[in-house]
Amino acid sequence: MRRRLTVWLYDEAVGVLSQEDNGYLFAYRPDYFGPALSLSLPVSKGRFPSTTLHPFFVSLAPEGWLKMRYSQLQKIDEQDLLGLLLHNGENLIGAVRISAEETS
Repeated sequence: MRRRLTVWLYDEAVGVLSQEDNGYLFAYRPDYFGPALSLSLPVSKGRFPSTTLHPFFVSLAPEGWLKMRYSQLQKIDEQDLLGLLLHNGENLIGAVRISAEETS
């Protein structure tokens, strides 16, 4: 299943997080030159393919009893961290938020 999510920093769309057939890809927008989301995701590199969800994004997902409760209420598999981020990414703590990909 392919899914694409827009990643925002301080209300500016900075990149796209996607789930591909062979893993995940985070890519900064080509026109983004602001601060990096994380030291492990420098803007200068641009694209970050991975077979598992990058730890930065894993850290944004709910954990423990909250993860279990969200999974039950939203009918999302507890292991589907991208799904949990998609459904709850608008209400993250801090400057980052995640939403369904915007189409222009």
